[in-house]
Amino acid sequence: MSETVKNKHVKKKNSAVLLLKTVITAVLLFFTWYLCSHFMEYQKNATNQVNKYRIDQVCQLSAGSAVSQKFVAKHTHLKTVKVYFGNDYSGQASGKVILNIIDLETGKSIQRLTKNISDIVNNDYTEFKTDLQLTKKKEYSIQLTTSGAESGKEPLIFQWTTKETGFRGKLKINQEEQGKYLVSKLYYPVTIYQQWAGICMMMALVLLLLWFALPAPEMVKKALGQILFFAAPLFTFWFVERFTDNPIFRMRAAEFWLNILVYYMFFGLLYLIFNSRRVSVTIGSILWCIIGIANYYVLSFKGAPIVPSDIMSARTAANVAENYTYSIQPVFVWNVLFLLLYLSIMWRCPVPKKMGWKKRVIMLVVIGLLGSVLGHFVVEQKTLKNFGIKNNVWDQKKGYAKNGLFFGFVLNMNSLVQEKPSDYSVEAAKDIAEKYEEKFANEDSDKKKKGRLETADGTKPNVIGIMNEAFSDLSVINEFSTNEDYMPFIHSLKENTIKGSLYMSIFGSGTCNSEFEYLTGNSMSFLQNGIIAYTQVVKDKLPNMTYLLKEQGYKGNLALHPYLASGWNRVQVYDYMGFDHFYSETDFKNPTMYRKYISDESDFKKIEELYENRTEKDEPFYLFNVTMQNHGGFDKTYSNFHNDIQITDNHKNEQAEQYLSLVKKTDDAFKQLVEYFSKVKEPTIIVMYGDHQPAVQSSFYDSLFGKSAGSLTNEELMNKYRTPFIIWANYDIKEKTIDKMSANYLSAYVMNEAGLETSPYQKFLLKLRKKLPVLTAMGCFDKKGKYYESALESPYSDMVKEYQILQYNNLIDTKHTVNSFFYLSDEQKK
Repeated sequence: MSETVKNKHVKKKNSAVLLLKTVITAVLLFFTWYLCSHFMEYQKNATNQVNKYRIDQVCQLSAGSAVSQKFVAKHTHLKTVKVYFGNDYSGQASGKVILNIIDLETGKSIQRLTKNISDIVNNDYTEFKTDLQLTKKKEYSIQLTTSGAESGKEPLIFQWTTKETGFRGKLKINQEEQGKYLVSKLYYPVTIYQQWAGICMMMALVLLLLWFALPAPEMVKKALGQILFFAAPLFTFWFVERFTDNPIFRMRAAEFWLNILVYYMFFGLLYLIFNSRRVSVTIGSILWCIIGIANYYVLSFKGAPIVPSDIMSARTAANVAENYTYSIQPVFVWNVLFLLLYLSIMWRCPVPKKMGWKKRVIMLVVIGLLGSVLGHFVVEQKTLKNFGIKNNVWDQKKGYAKNGLFFGFVLNMNSLVQEKPSDYSVEAAKDIAEKYEEKFANEDSDKKKKGRLETADGTKPNVIGIMNEAFSDLSVINEFSTNEDYMPFIHSLKENTIKGSLYMSIFGSGTCNSEFEYLTGNSMSFLQNGIIAYTQVVKDKLPNMTYLLKEQGYKGNLALHPYLASGWNRVQVYDYMGFDHFYSETDFKNPTMYRKYISDESDFKKIEELYENRTEKDEPFYLFNVTMQNHGGFDKTYSNFHNDIQITDNHKNEQAEQYLSLVKKTDDAFKQLVEYFSKVKEPTIIVMYGDHQPAVQSSFYDSLFGKSAGSLTNEELMNKYRTPFIIWANYDIKEKTIDKMSANYLSAYVMNEAGLETSPYQKFLLKLRKKLPVLTAMGCFDKKGKYYESALESPYSDMVKEYQILQYNNLIDTKHTVNSFFYLSDEQKK
């Protein structure tokens, strides 16, 4: 290559580098400007952070009790003290909370502040404006007492392992030291300015390193480059856990080193791909920074950290992400700055020669072996459990706090592998099917009782199924008072109605899993934790209610969802399930909107429209509808929606009030739908149920339960998985209230009670329901109401194992599905 050509290449490279530096500088300056313009938001969040899943209730601040926490003054001006309280009687309780700042040298109070107990917010910080001048480095104490409080209605005090800077010693109750620190924040104005100065200084350092060389000897830079490269996985592990206030050095040794292992394997793979230390560390660390931020928001909004199934559902999540409120968090700012400084220094250090192919092969083999061994133990589980390492399927938050984000995610990868039941074989499935087919065939059909939903003349009724988004009656957890009934029509509905409690396998999100259980009769309890059925499991034609109704001459066979059709892979799945047409939000014209979603009023009117416009009016009509109105994201206010329902007792919560106001709209819309079909001459059944309870603030649920989620037993937690179901008919039926049923039985129950033909699989489910009326991923109840964490632990484990084999046969081993068991026989069809 000639000198001229070389110079041209160098010139082009320099131009590209200059452009890149300019772009990065512009981005950093924009970042600085953004922080300046949002300084007040930064300041507020800097003194308001609390990881509510790391706190423990320590005592009730009853008469005669004094709670104290010693601290050393970091600065002279203490502007505010914030204390985290629990107060079930906010807005009602009498008496005051007294906060004293005690000078420990003299033993005297230098400031006394009071707050009415009724003004103390439940499960949140209460601010005491001290505006006090202290002596720097001198010891003081925060002392909390009450005066005039009604017995049993005093606020709660919390402790945690997080030590506020300046705290000395542990929390004391009546001078008796406890195991942790008071959940409290001390706000010195100077600390915010110091943080701001630190941010500006770090930003300046990054910009200097971007444009100028590192002022150090070459040998020092080489050594520094080596250290930064090999420390990158540890550094990434550290800042990723910082996003959720989970200090890595407080982890147990086993979880700590397993996280180190997976991070080193991850960065090792990137190094193999790019064969560049700088590029692999840059890409890897930035990617994990993005994941850390994403996990923070998923944790905040969904109430659970990122799990593998979330990736499969990323498109659905993106569709609703804009409906949540995002705010600038100090930990984001500092983590990004630490990362930028780390990368800036590394890019200024010399780069060693690239690895040769022999070393890369050896490295690949080592990573492969480590990955295989780790993968084996993750799938096998038993060995890890012997060391106290396990996936917390009940509370993923606590699981990730213990196991770390990356390794916690790896443990959940097990959910992507659909393990075959130990006794499964195609022959076993056939044997079970034949046994029950023969049993059902030999049953005397003449003795069969007439179904409650069966029409007098045997006419097949229209069937309309409605899975109502987040529809639930939260009073099943505990009673609370409102200014008016939020479900007056449904509560009053008795004639020609079957009602009850339906137990679901999900809470707060994962709608399609409830849909899956209802339509197919399959149970999420046999799938790995974290699975999203529609995106990860349903890959072929699947036996379900739709096919069974079509085989009996039903027409329409429509699916309706007033939102994006792409959500949960429904376009593909509904095709697998035999629906003839799928209507989505694009099929609505000028609908009524509540917040950002199509209302149930407009949704139900669409049902009426599709019914009226059906072409084959001599045949029974079938439609399945999934609503959208009540979807999560209750933390915003909207000009087109007002909270008509107000909670009037100590459980008051704005998010819950918005949710209950939406439920009232659902009740109004359902009343209109029932009134419409009351006038229809054709016999019609409407089945409506909720897919899960809403993801309102966890503090509201804590208030209803009277304790935090972490303190609940698994049986108590089942109340968070209850939703109502209503089966209404426009003709005479035998009314009934059903105490307990799970979603996997509901479609079989409806078809059987309507006098319609049912498949052997549905007959099997109805037989199992008599023994285990509730069978969900969260546990089961037997016919006597006894709770079991796993159905396989119940006295009916043999039949449960048969259920598991039959489900695997129709859902996973689709090439060998025993069709005669899951569809109707020729004699049963139309």
